[in-house]
Formats: sequence, structure tokens, C-alpha cells
Amino acid sequence: DTTDDFDEVRAFVGETTDQLDGELVIENLDRDVGFVTGLSRLVDRARPRPLAFVLGTRQGDPNCGEQERFEPSSSWMPAFMRVNPIIDWTYGDVWHFLRYFHLPYCTLYDQGYTSLGSKSNTNPNPALRVSDDLYRPAYELADFSLERAGREESPKRKKPQHS
Repeated sequence: DTTDDFDEVRAFVGETTDQLDGELVIENLDRDVGFVTGLSRLVDRARPRPLAFVLGTRQGDPNCGEQERFEPSSSWMPAFMRVNPIIDWTYGDVWHFLRYFHLPYCTLYDQGYTSLGSKSNTNPNPALRVSDDLYRPAYELADFSLERAGREESPKRKKPQHS
């Protein structure tokens, strides 16, 4: 369901996809298709095999657990390899890299967002608040432990059971 997505995130993904001219695949799913089902369909169609996904997971991220640089998918997901090249980076390392190399990023980060989820669970980071409707950009966050301060806790979902 994309009704809770930020328009800015969708625009950034679209622009990035266009710039990469076919090197990035976007899988549009029907509203009634869940994440694991959609991922299974993508993995089943992927050629060549085996399949790997390069992710931006870092230590301390929710659901990171004990992941390493190369980590097989969870048992309840289709088989693929997770590649985590920045697993040991801090929030500050990410921003230093993006700004040093003048890389594009979603405009919401310039509006005080430091962690993006859906519209219903994501707000600008209160640690970056200047006044009622004004926030400093995400790269100015001094206390990296507050990266997710603008995010509301989502209820934990049960992982699908496979027989």
C-alpha cells in the first residue's frame, strides 16, 4: 500500500531510477501483496542466480540483529544474500560520505527528518527544531543516538510461518 508513502521519497526513487537507466529495478506491487510475497516473486524471477541485495543496514538499526557484511536472508524469507557494505558506519559517517561526494538524497532530510518510514509514523526530528515549523537539516544532528527520535514505534509484526 503506497497511500502512506511520502511523495518526496517516491520522487527521489523515481529520479534515481531514471538516472541509473536500467541498473536499478523497482518492483511495484499490488496493494494486497505483502512484503515477503512481493520479495518472493522478485527472487523467483531474478536471473542470474544466486541473488544478492546491497542494503544500507547499519549496526543499531531496527531488525539489524547480529548481521555481518554478508548475511543470508532470514529463514522466513526467500533465499538471497544480504550485502551490508556500511554495517559499521555511524549516522555521521553516512552524512559525511553523502556531502563529501555531493551525492543526492531525499529532500525530506533538509526539512529535519533523520529517519524515514511512512507518513503515519515519521515526523521531523525534535532535536533539530529551530521554531514551530522550522528544522535544521538532518546532517546537523549532533547526537547520533537521536537519529530515530522523529519515528513512532510500530507494533511488532509476526513473521509468517512456513510449513
